[in-house]
Amino acid sequence: PDVVEGITAGTPIYGASYGSARYITNSVNFGAAFDWGVYPNNNGGARLRLNKPDGGIASGTNVHSGVTAGYNLFMFPLEGFTENDADISIQTWSNQGPGGQNMSDGEIRFVVAKNYSGGTNWAISSPITHTVGTNQFQTVNTLTNYQALSWYNYAPANSWGVGSVGTQVASPMPGDAILAGFRLSASGISTNNSQASVFGARSFSLTGRAWNEYDNDNLVVDADPQTSWNETGNNGVQFELGSFAFSDDIPIVQESAIIGDGLGNDFNGQKETNWWTGAAVYGGFVADGAYSPPVQGYDYASNLESNYNSAALSVAGTSGGDGFKIQWNGPWQSNVGSIPELDYTNGRYEAGDKATALFVWKSDDFLGGSDGSTYEMTAANDVIKATVSYEDRDVVLGSGNVRFVIKENDQYYISYVVSNFTDEASNIELVRQGTTTAWFPYDPVTDVASVDTSTNATQAALDLTDVQAFGVWLEATVATNTGYRLYPRIGVDRFQAGAIVNTPTASSIKQAWLDAYGSGMSGATADGDDPDGDGVVNIFEYAFGGDPTDDTSTGNQPAHGVVAGDGGASILEVIYYERTDASSRGLSTSLKETANLVFDDFTNATVTVVGTGSGPSGFNAVTNHVPVDDDEKFIRVDVNYSAE
Repeated sequence: PDVVEGITAGTPIYGASYGSARYITNSVNFGAAFDWGVYPNNNGGARLRLNKPDGGIASGTNVHSGVTAGYNLFMFPLEGFTENDADISIQTWSNQGPGGQNMSDGEIRFVVAKNYSGGTNWAISSPITHTVGTNQFQTVNTLTNYQALSWYNYAPANSWGVGSVGTQVASPMPGDAILAGFRLSASGISTNNSQASVFGARSFSLTGRAWNEYDNDNLVVDADPQTSWNETGNNGVQFELGSFAFSDDIPIVQESAIIGDGLGNDFNGQKETNWWTGAAVYGGFVADGAYSPPVQGYDYASNLESNYNSAALSVAGTSGGDGFKIQWNGPWQSNVGSIPELDYTNGRYEAGDKATALFVWKSDDFLGGSDGSTYEMTAANDVIKATVSYEDRDVVLGSGNVRFVIKENDQYYISYVVSNFTDEASNIELVRQGTTTAWFPYDPVTDVASVDTSTNATQAALDLTDVQAFGVWLEATVATNTGYRLYPRIGVDRFQAGAIVNTPTASSIKQAWLDAYGSGMSGATADGDDPDGDGVVNIFEYAFGGDPTDDTSTGNQPAHGVVAGDGGASILEVIYYERTDASSRGLSTSLKETANLVFDDFTNATVTVVGTGSGPSGFNAVTNHVPVDDDEKFIRVDVNYSAE
């Protein structure tokens, strides 16, 4: 940077440049050129200039020839940038020279670079236009935010890569970026003007912003897997489990439960428990080896092939415990350090041992919607965030990976690796946006560890309108044979996810019912229509669980009979069936009566509700007694629907 003309102090600037042609030969053997430069703001700042050709020009000759295009990259170093979103502003300026439009509209793309697996990983944004118009001088102020842009693979290490844009990728987070900047590009379009054209940036800023500064009605809810100690507890519990299958029905930690209760006493004779106050946690765990009981006096130092995978899934306090985690333990033995052979009974690790864990929270518990609610992720509210710690304990672990998991429409999906840890790190915040993340089919019930996000994998196209669960997938691998109990681990201290809670309304529930049968109803969808001709109109089919397209399915129809009342008098008993969620559906049921069917209207019946009990699945049976005190009476069951 110190050799760039015009720079004497300030932030270093790193750059690269590519053009469609260095010189365009014209009739008098002169041609157009472009250059990369940094000048005072009144002459473009960090700029791209479509220049006069070297050696001068002949009067009236063509400078630009209509085909010269240039791409200039300007990058600035970042240190300690941790936010995972950013406000970006840039002021661009153009001077296309007098005498008409001599250059195309300018294109701005933002660029970030991060260290990744020993190399540099680049990404470039979707374009923003600097409109030249007809003015010789034009200043444009652009303000956007990082997550509002699409991002693409970028490879400026080769000069021709500076001008190229690769395939779209899931949004790379700017947190931990080592460089940030922009690429400017423009083309000359003049065929008769000998003036140089300039397109440059006078100012640029990338300002970190906290997540969830969107208008989202505070619907981002924190499911914080931190524990507060129960009065009987000490340091929390090591709730250690061997390999076990993931279950969507049975949580590993119940909602608001004492973790470790009933597990007995620890080696000091003290029962250690802690109190989990969050939503129920579902999980699975796979270790690719088994820890066998140690043999007293065996020389594990010399016979490392006898070491075994001692990984365990652990639920413990976040203070020094890293919450929900994979931890390599091994059984505790006394006299460690004084009896050498016992050192190797305290957690033997063998290079290559791998363990995988999955933690899942269900949306109904996590985001707290009412019955029937759905959870939708939109660009304004789709944050998935985990705070992760990776402790390799003197490089006992070689690497740790983190992915996010969601469940949409009864199918699980998993992301690319969100972070690959190779060095110890504490409380690292990992963030993705659900709508821009690439998701791949995943079946944790069959195998928690089986993941395919390779180039041959099929990426899912998700609507994210019915996200039923969120989760974190962890995996770590042992790097070094050792027999010491060092507790290497990777764990989740905090987890957050955001979605819009869509609470169903009476009208939306009814519409969903109509949609399910719509193709067979031939447009006869009004409450009083009877598309299957069975004598039961749509509103009764809806209320009683019938099928409006099948004349043999009329649902749970009312029943009646005569029973003996007090004193032996006859009572008419009428039983009707009401949906358990009738109020959410806007449904109400009542009995009406009249003395005749010709001259009098139906009015509310004189009735005694003697009981409401469980009926067929999803229904309550409501039993009514109607006195038989008239010579003639007609009873009708009415169903009322209100969309309000």
